[in-house]
Amino acid sequence: MLQRDGLSLSSLTMPFAAHWTRVMENSLDWPHLPFVHRRTIRDALPYRPDSRLDIAWEDRPWGGRTSTTIDGVAQPITLDYRFPNTMHLHLPAGRRIFELILTVLPVDDTTTHMIMVTVRDFLRSRLFDLYFGRGSRRSAARIGPSSRRPCRERSHPPARSVRSAPTSPRCGSASSTATA
Repeated sequence: MLQRDGLSLSSLTMPFAAHWTRVMENSLDWPHLPFVHRRTIRDALPYRPDSRLDIAWEDRPWGGRTSTTIDGVAQPITLDYRFPNTMHLHLPAGRRIFELILTVLPVDDTTTHMIMVTVRDFLRSRLFDLYFGRGSRRSAARIGPSSRRPCRERSHPPARSVRSAPTSPRCGSASSTATA
């Protein structure tokens, strides 16, 4: 994806006072998208409080791809989980490319750095990097005050004790579906 000609990238790095698995989990949470990020991707995921959201998981060699249906209608937005610490959101933009890639990097048991990159093939002037960077910063800031406030080491498990998704007995098969 990133090696294609004609793409512009905007990025930001943001620290979080949280264990990296908490930040990663939040980035993979489908139901919060149309509410927390309503100014940026609401139209891509028309979910309402009374809707039924079904999430399908498809195993991939690098992790998994999730897709959704809302009230039985398949949605064009997909989210890739690239094991163990990257999320790649594919946003429908007509014939245009607009993607968001987020990687979380653990610093220690209570500190994480998040790197967020937006990829697009429109509004490619460097002037628009400020716009996309500012929008990404606002979206990241909405991740939640609990992730950004100082935390105590005991409130998060040591990184070595966290079971990864592929080894967790709670993970489903390629056809598993979750309902929110």
